This record gives sequence, C-alpha cells and structure tokens, in this order.
Amino acid sequence: MLRKAFYIIALLFSQSLFSQQKNDCEKLMELADSLYFSNPDSSYSVSIEFEKCARKSNDLPLIARSNVSLGRYLLLKSDLEEANIKLNNASKIYTDLNDWSGIGTVLKLKSNLQSRIGNENESTKLLDEALTMFRKGNNTKGIINSLLNLSIRYFKSKEFDKAEATLKEIEDNFSSLSKTDRYFFHQNKGIFLLETNRLDEAIRELNQAHAMAMEDKMIDSEATILVYIGKYYRLKKVFDESKTQLERSMTIAKENLLDHELSETYEELILLHKDMGNFEEAYNTLVLQTELKNKLLNIEKINTISRLEKKLALSEKEKEIEREKLNSQKAREQNQLLTYALIAMAIFCIFIIYLFVKSRSLKNEISIQNKDLERQNHIIEEKSKRITDSIQYAKRIQQSLLPTEVYIHKSIKRLKKK
Repeated sequence: MLRKAFYIIALLFSQSLFSQQKNDCEKLMELADSLYFSNPDSSYSVSIEFEKCARKSNDLPLIARSNVSLGRYLLLKSDLEEANIKLNNASKIYTDLNDWSGIGTVLKLKSNLQSRIGNENESTKLLDEALTMFRKGNNTKGIINSLLNLSIRYFKSKEFDKAEATLKEIEDNFSSLSKTDRYFFHQNKGIFLLETNRLDEAIRELNQAHAMAMEDKMIDSEATILVYIGKYYRLKKVFDESKTQLERSMTIAKENLLDHELSETYEELILLHKDMGNFEEAYNTLVLQTELKNKLLNIEKINTISRLEKKLALSEKEKEIEREKLNSQKAREQNQLLTYALIAMAIFCIFIIYLFVKSRSLKNEISIQNKDLERQNHIIEEKSKRITDSIQYAKRIQQSLLPTEVYIHKSIKRLKKK
C-alpha cells in the first residue's frame, strides 16, 4: 500500500515538473514573439533559450515552434542558408504531427525566403500552399497573414485586380486583425494605391502605417514604410522630402543590420537620383546596391539552398516510398493473419464436428450397451424368479411329507401315558 502511494506521489511530482517546464518554454516563446519587431537581436537570444527549453522538455510542437522563431530571425538578418535549415526542421515535425497551421507558417516563411533570392514564382506558389494549409486548419490569423503577403506578390507581378480582391477580403475581416496585421494592411493598401497612381489616398494609408510602426517600435517595418513614403514624395516631385525619408530609412537599416531593407532603400534612391538628374549619385548608389545584393545573393548560397531543398524533396519522396512499403508489408501481414485465422477457424470447426460425431457415436454405443445390460438383467431376474419358485415348491412338498408339530406333541404324550 505504501509503495503504491509512493509511486502515485512520484508520478504527480514528475507531471508537475513537466508541466512547469512546459509553461516556462511557452513564456520564452511569447517573449521571443513580443520582442521580434522592436528588438530582433533580443528576440533571437530568447529564441535560443526557448529552443534549449523545448528540447529539454522533449515537446515536439515546442521544438518545431522554436525552429520557426530562429528561422524567422535568420531570415530577417538574411542568413538564408541557416534560416532554411531551421524551417526544414520545423516542417518535418509539423508534417509528422499533421499540424496544418504549423506547416502553413513554415511555407509562408519559405515563401519570403524564395522572394529574397529572386524566385518570385516559387514564392507565390509556396504562399498559395500556406493559405491552403491555414484554411485547412481554420487558422484565421494565418489566413489573414497569407493574404497580406499575397497582396504584395500581386503588386510585384502587376496583377492589380487580384491584389485589390485580396485587400478587400482582408478589409472585410478587419475586426479580427491583430495590431501587427493592421499595420501590414495599411502598408500594403498604401503600396497598392501608389502602384495604381492614387497618390493622395496612398499617403494617408502609408502615414497611418508609419505611425503604428513607430508606436509599436517595429524597426524593420519602419525602415520599409519610409521607403514607400519616400517614393510617394518622389512621384509628387517633392525631391528633398523624398531624400529625407529615404535617408531615415537607410539609417535605421544600417544601425540594425537590416540588409534586405537597405537594398530596398538603395533601389528607391537610385530612382530619386535619376529623376533629380544626379546620375553620378545614381551610379554610386547602384554600385552600393550591387555589392549588397552580391553579399545577399551569392551563387554559392543560392546553390546550397537549392541543394537542401532538393535533398529535402528527395527525403520526402523516400519517406513516401518507405510508407508505401510499410503499408504494403502491413497489408501482407494482415492477409497472412487473416489466412492463419481462417485456417485456425477451419481446424476448430473440423475439431468441433469430430467431437460432435464422436459424441453421437459414443452415445449410440452406450445406448446399445445399456439395452444389452437391461436384457441380461431381465434374463437374470427371470432365472432368479424360477429358482425361487422351485425352492418354494420343494419346501411345500417337504412340509406336506413331514408330521406337524401338534402331531409330534400328541404322540409324545401318548407314549408317556403308556
């Protein structure tokens, strides 16, 4: 009894420790998410601790989520190769768990990665797949986020009708948007209005997005939105203001090592210098942008990512083949078990039939023997009756021949008198 109580207490204690550890990991996850936009480097440090905690607790969903956090940061810092490795790790776990929302999150980040290396078609394809996963998992936040990203893809491919329809769907669900998603909605709508030359409407959306980015200290988002505000002033021919906004964006990007945002700033600065007639400045900025792009998009890095993706695809194919083999083997084993079961059942039925026949046969034999015994008993009884009757008859004859007791007494008396 005491031993049982000890085991119960130990089990409850271990469960309590596990639950506490999981809670600690989830708190680290929430902290990493809250710091991502305002302080990416701190978010990365917390994400590393989060990954350690998740692995210690051996909780697969938390391990996958920690890989997503690390991959997202590495993507922000343009460390594409490492980001791809982390995202592939998360993808494998989510696929094994059939976690549609998790798979959607990884696909969305991979879409951003493909966009960074210039594969826009692949980027859009992955984003469509992410949207499908989020819809399958009924993940409203994921759906909205994917639509926001898709609207950007449609701007780049000049598919403005699709972009407008996507923004309309987001706007119809505006009440369900998080604060961050609302920022991206205003940003994307502002970009759409810029691309369709509705400048006055565009600046209202862009200024609103900029105010939200500053309020929530969304560093990379502020750098991005300033580029589009600079573009607005360039299109309005207010070149000095355009340059001021772009220089602000460039400062933020350099201070926070945001290479992708810095490249976007250079792109707009080149166009500004050309419109102002400063062709030498335009050329110098182009040189800086080219050097940065070479750093970000060196051939070896792209090839490494491609090799990893092919290896992953091959691995998935091999896994599928193994699954098919396993399913085929299971089917064969099940067929064998069914065959053995049928054979055993047939043998059992034959045995039952044999016992039934044997039982009937024994009953018949016993019945015959019983009848023989009855007949012999009847014969014996008859003989016994005859013998008894003979004895009785002989006894009566003897009794008739012998003198009676009264006669003997009388004879004795007569002899005495003489």
